[in-house]
Amino acid sequence: MRVIITNNKIALEKARERCIAVEGDTEDVLIKVRDLVHSGYTLLSYPLGASIKMLHSPVTSVLMEEGKAFHEESALIAEESLEKLRNTLGERKADERNRLDYETIDWDRLQSAIDELNRF
Repeated sequence: MRVIITNNKIALEKARERCIAVEGDTEDVLIKVRDLVHSGYTLLSYPLGASIKMLHSPVTSVLMEEGKAFHEESALIAEESLEKLRNTLGERKADERNRLDYETIDWDRLQSAIDELNRF
């Protein structure tokens, strides 16, 4: 079963039945993703955006699939993503001022990942 791990209000409104809601910021979402990977889930989308600017986003959504076995590559990506976010942000806070824009971009990115997976 595919699930979306997110703190994005748009994703929660449009795909609630497939979402695991996370309270908090991007780091909290990545921590949940890491924990799920260690319980047998596999990453289906990359946890971070493709640009440095997107690392300042207060929201993120990650597409995962529930599985039964530990997936080593997903664990490595989840851990590295969390470390990259922490190293990039440092003591700075996420850009809450542009939250709605980040939510829209994140939703579009998520939809693209879902569309791509559905092509196979």
